[in-house]
This record gives sequence, structure tokens and C-alpha cells, in this order.
Amino acid sequence: MIRVLAVADEEVPAMRSRARDVRVDLVLGAGDLPWDYLEELASIVDAPAAFVPGNHDPQISPGTASGPRGVVNLDRQVMQIGGLRVAGLGGCVRYNDGSHQYTQREYDDRAAELIARATTAGFDRVDILLTHAPPLGLGDEPEPAHLGIEALHSVIETLQPTWHLHGHIHPYGMLKSDRHLGSTTIRNVIPWQVIEVDLARVGEQLTWSGSSGSPRVDAESDFMRARRHQVLSSLAARLRNDSDDAQAMSFDEVVDALGRRAENYLGTKLIPLDAIVGSVDKVRDFDRRFRPTSARSRQRWERLSRASRTGEEIPPIDVYQVGDYYFVRDGHHRVSVARSLGLDVIEARVTAIDTFLAPVDIAARSNLELKHWRRMLLQRVPFTGEARAAVAVDNPYDYGALAESIEAWATRTMHAEGAYMDPETMARRWYEEEFCPVVDLIEEAGVRGPDERPAEAYLRVAGERFRLIREHDWNEDVMAAVKRKGKKPPR
Repeated sequence: MIRVLAVADEEVPAMRSRARDVRVDLVLGAGDLPWDYLEELASIVDAPAAFVPGNHDPQISPGTASGPRGVVNLDRQVMQIGGLRVAGLGGCVRYNDGSHQYTQREYDDRAAELIARATTAGFDRVDILLTHAPPLGLGDEPEPAHLGIEALHSVIETLQPTWHLHGHIHPYGMLKSDRHLGSTTIRNVIPWQVIEVDLARVGEQLTWSGSSGSPRVDAESDFMRARRHQVLSSLAARLRNDSDDAQAMSFDEVVDALGRRAENYLGTKLIPLDAIVGSVDKVRDFDRRFRPTSARSRQRWERLSRASRTGEEIPPIDVYQVGDYYFVRDGHHRVSVARSLGLDVIEARVTAIDTFLAPVDIAARSNLELKHWRRMLLQRVPFTGEARAAVAVDNPYDYGALAESIEAWATRTMHAEGAYMDPETMARRWYEEEFCPVVDLIEEAGVRGPDERPAEAYLRVAGERFRLIREHDWNEDVMAAVKRKGKKPPR
């Protein structure tokens, strides 16, 4: 069992002495309590602590140093603390101009933000939902000051907490019975309750690495684990003679290979961390899985890890999207920390890059040189449709030889016809009048290798033809001479 001390609204002076005898793993405050009270309780029981603000608490911002010292502000945050996944939503429904009050419409937005952060953190569900006010119709009261929050119904339905703990509705000495919504038990914890969370229902879907209860210690462990994995991965890659994982892919190299046409800002959205493969300007600082390659930025990395673990608001990263892949412009350490914590997605401002070549098969650096030379061919000889797909080779340098061969054919044809041929006409006529007929002759003669592409066979046979007979025409005698030399052996 994980034991949680939950407190709200009413300070109980005797708790300062009683808490010494209460063995708990986590302290949660549901709002409207003096900050020094929460600080003392957390210190006395020597356990991690978190809270959400109530409508009588001073105005504060999530993730700031204001608020109870050493107590995490969980308002609109989702995090793992004390071994539990906890989500928080502070305040109450607006009834005057006081602090931490929101309209039902504003709570819709706040609830959506909370759910989005749970998704970003990779949490399918949470163990505890901590709020100041209860859900609408489930333990609230009809007067405006104590009306429940309608949006909490969707939060509970989506995050499926085992417990929903709240305050705000004073029992005035009367026992408030638990309520239930689906599998969630809703409990008013004023003035204090000790909740036991069954370990059998905890941790099955935890995505963050284990918590010691100290964000500083956990952040240091996170960094050392990430560095250890990077070093071992680098050693394994060296033994395999595989350099692709050694560092992040270069955005400039990829775009140079594919050819950049335009860019289009797509806005802010959640993107999969596994699809982030490279960087604009920090390719040597992180490997392909965004593990740090040195300890140079350790302090910054650990500071972000602590912020993530304590529920501070982390701004979106900035990325370029090239096909199904993403390259980081700003936020490299945020990506590294998120991957270390086992998250699946991250919030990002995305700019899509339109390229001359389709951005497929670019995950390996070995493919980029091939893409580069193919782009050079297609810019000189603008094939379209069927021809664009058919004229393909596996050796990057064959594209240069093809381009020269095609341009030489066009020069001879223009000289013979006495008319200019633009690049588009050159590409179409060469494919129809030279390439297709010659490939048919090659197939009939049986001189194409078993794993040889048609364009590779054309280039090889054309070279043999000129070397053997110094002739540019195609006929049966030419193919017979080529055939006597033999077909290309299997690779």
C-alpha cells in the first residue's frame, strides 16, 4: 500500500503533533490551507508533497517558486510523485472576483489542457485526481460559491483515477460519504484523511523511471542513465561499423539531398518522440535517440528533468517536419529529457518543409548521397510519371553518368533535326525513343543481370556498345556483340 495524507480547507493544530505518528508516503493539499501548515506537515512526515490552490489562496502560477516551499503546485499538471501518478486542477467555479475562480467554459479549457498534458506524459490513467472543488452534481452544493465543476466529469472519464480527492465543501463536523463515478471513488478530505492506494493498481503503466521522492536525485539518475545508454550504444555501433546512431541526423544534409522548395507553418501539435531523428545545429551533442553524447550540458539537462518531474510548465519545442521525420530547431534538451522519462509524444511548434524529392527512406545517412545524386539528375532531366519511377539506380554516381548520357543523346538528336529541345521534351523523348526500346532489346537478348535495375542495365550495355564498336545506333548486330561479352553477373 502507498499511504497518502490528504488535507484541505481547515487547519487542525493537533495535526502538527499527530503527523509525527502518521506513516505516509505522500502529502496532498486540496487547497485553502496556510502555506506554512503544508510546509510543516511535509517536513514532519518527511515525504514528498503537492497541492492545488483553492479560491482563498493567493494568486500564484504553476511551476514558479511562489507557494509553499518544497510543495509542488499541481494545478493543471500531471506527474509522478511519491510512487503515484497524480493530476491536479485548482480553484472553483467563479462566484466573485476572487483568485483561482473560473467559469465553466474556462474550466473546459483547463480540463482539456490537463488531459493533453497527461497524454504528453504518456499516462493512460492516473492514480489520484486532486482538485479543490468537486465535480458538478457529485458532492457540491447549489449556491454559486459551492457549485461543482462540470468539466471534471470528462477528466475522470478520460484519466480514470482510482481516487478523486477534493475539499471546498465544508462538512462542519458531519461525515461526508464517498461518491463514485465509474471506477473512481470521490472523497471530500476536509480537514484530513489518510488514503491507502492499493499497489496492485499502481505502476502497471508507469512511463517515467522510478521516483526516489527527490526530484534532484531522480534528475541526476536520469542523466547518468541516459549517458550510460549512449556510451554503450556508441560502442555497439562501432563494433557493427554502423555510424547512423552515433549522432543525430543533420537537417541541412537531408534538405540538401532532397532539395528545398518551400516551408509552411502548421501550428502547435503533439508529435511522436520516436519520429524526432535530427537537429538543425546540434547534431554532435545528441545521438539518434537524443541521448547526450557528453556531460557539457549536464546542469541544463538535469534542471529540465527536475522541472518535468515536479510539474513545471515546459514550453513546446520548435521542429521542422520533413515527411514523417522531425528535426529540432529549439528544445533539444527537452526532447532528450522526455525520451529519458519514457514519454511517447511531445508538444511542438511544427514547420513543414516541401522538398523536390519525396522524403522517404531518409533515416539512414547512406541513403542521402543516393537522394542527392538522384535530385541532380531530375533537375537536369525532369522526368515525370512512369519515367520518373523507372529511371532509378542503386549506385549514386550512376545518376551522373545517366544525366550525361541523356544530354549527349539530346545533343545528337538536336544536331540531326536542326531544332532546339527543351529539358521537358528531352526527358520525354529520351524515355520513349531511347530508353524503353533499348530496355526491350536488352530483355530479348537476355543480358540483364538477375538483380540489375533496367536503368543500370541500360547504362552498362550502352557503355559496352560504344567501347566495342564505337557506335551510337541500336540494332541486332550491336546486341549480338554485347551478348558475346556476356550478361552482368549476379551481385
